[in-house]
Amino acid sequence: MSKIVYPSRLRLRGVTARNLGSRSRKGHSVPESLIREGYTEQEIRSGMKVLDSEKILEQWRPPNPKSFALALSLAIGWDDDAGSDYFDVHVIANQIRDQIDLDDRAVIFVEDFDWPSLRKSLHDILSKCERKTWKESVRALRKRFEWEYDGMAAYESWLK
Repeated sequence: MSKIVYPSRLRLRGVTARNLGSRSRKGHSVPESLIREGYTEQEIRSGMKVLDSEKILEQWRPPNPKSFALALSLAIGWDDDAGSDYFDVHVIANQIRDQIDLDDRAVIFVEDFDWPSLRKSLHDILSKCERKTWKESVRALRKRFEWEYDGMAAYESWLK
């Protein structure tokens, strides 16, 4: 894997992924390529190695890399602080973009699934959203992602 230059203050601390199949428009089929979501209790009890979401994304080879729709939840933190806030983004293959119902501003369209390229793009977005303070950075991040606190009055007033 190539060396990725991390932003100096914003950190991508983790990624979780789930399918967006249920958001298909009426009359359209769900994306062909579905990522594994979780493990069964039997698998966990059997001692099967449970991978975290980022490892699953690294290893996932979709049967049709041009037909997928994922929701990513990004844990983004500031400097060396232990905490993170969650920001959501949908990643959808261009080939099926008109088959998915989305009203969100937080969408990335790609030609096909390539986790290293997608991860680099996410880091590039972080570097472009980095500001002098966490609050200013959150304002910039909200233009690209859905923030976990969007719509909560206390946080909306905090951002002003």
